[in-house]
Amino acid sequence: DPDYDSVPSILENNNNMHWVDGEQKLKRELEILAQRQRDGIDVGVPVLTRWLGDDIPAWPTRHADHRRMTEAEWTKRVEEAYAQMRRDEAAWRAEMTRYLESEVAAAG
Repeated sequence: DPDYDSVPSILENNNNMHWVDGEQKLKRELEILAQRQRDGIDVGVPVLTRWLGDDIPAWPTRHADHRRMTEAEWTKRVEEAYAQMRRDEAAWRAEMTRYLESEVAAAG
């Protein structure tokens, strides 16, 4: 049987509810945007298709401190967030590979 107590801490610290809550926040924000667009406001703005954190608004002109963010600034922050996600995924894959290799070696 696998030794589940030794599963890498990165799995234990993965807070799935954090992402679920974030996706729900994004959905609410996009519902607000849909209403604004029906009213002729923010038509054609770029939008997030997945939640990237509380510090990146769902669209450029929507920000928690009610400051209008330029589209260029928003795009830069979105690109940076996706780059960080790719780095995090690579680190997770490397840690999981080391873990799996150690399990195979221990079973061998």
